[in-house]
Amino acid sequence: MDNNFKIPELQLFSNLNIYLDESNSSSLNYSLKKKLIKKGANIVNTVNIDKNKILNYYITNDLNHELKSITNFNFVTPSWVDLSIKTNIVQNPDFFSPDLSLFFSGVIATAVGIDERDCKEIYSSIEIFGGQWSPTYKKGVTHVIALFDTVNIKDIDNDVKIILPHWFEDCVKLKRKIPDKIYLHPNPALFQFNTKDINELHLKEQAMDFIEPTYPYLKNKKFYIDPDIKKASEYEKYEYLLKKSGVKILNNDTIDQSDYIVLKNKNNINYIK
Repeated sequence: MDNNFKIPELQLFSNLNIYLDESNSSSLNYSLKKKLIKKGANIVNTVNIDKNKILNYYITNDLNHELKSITNFNFVTPSWVDLSIKTNIVQNPDFFSPDLSLFFSGVIATAVGIDERDCKEIYSSIEIFGGQWSPTYKKGVTHVIALFDTVNIKDIDNDVKIILPHWFEDCVKLKRKIPDKIYLHPNPALFQFNTKDINELHLKEQAMDFIEPTYPYLKNKKFYIDPDIKKASEYEKYEYLLKKSGVKILNNDTIDQSDYIVLKNKNNINYIK
């Protein structure tokens, strides 16, 4: 008997078959592939969506309508990879859904110096919209909620965001994950505004100014925009955001090819067939 025989050491992602969605940027997929292979994963290069029996995880930021109905494997965002590696635990895919309606997906939050009643409201919202709540700080927490930047947590990781609770509240109001730049400690830019003189609509507009797509999640979708909407002074900004999201904007001659028709007045049926 060979006494030198050694059982292969299992790695974090050993025996997991993972597919990287082509809608991800090439640089993102390159980075993910390196991390996954280093931790023992098998990268599947092609995937038969309907009949695949070996695939475990499908990594994407774009869970479109076609994919939503598939239950053969787990759909997760790229943050599932990073947090699994950081904690050395394969994270529960339920909390890393690419479904845009679960906009706190990938968030693990705790609070410091926040009233217990307020905490309950915050963590209820986080869990409803796909995130996780931790009663105390632990490895893997992504956000520490605090009203002030005098947070003293031993061995806190450098990439943890110390953030105002207002960010969570505004995400819930807008039903989407908004950029967090103005909510971050130290010296959150949000405090530059006199909230006594700013109504809720203005706060939403301030938040919306920071929203810009980071990937073409509407790639190849065809939109027809009502000419009356194009006359608005702010249309140029929104057209830029749509195009950066991957949208192709059609004119009157190609309206029949539209996936979506955007009207100024819902009662305007001239363009609807």
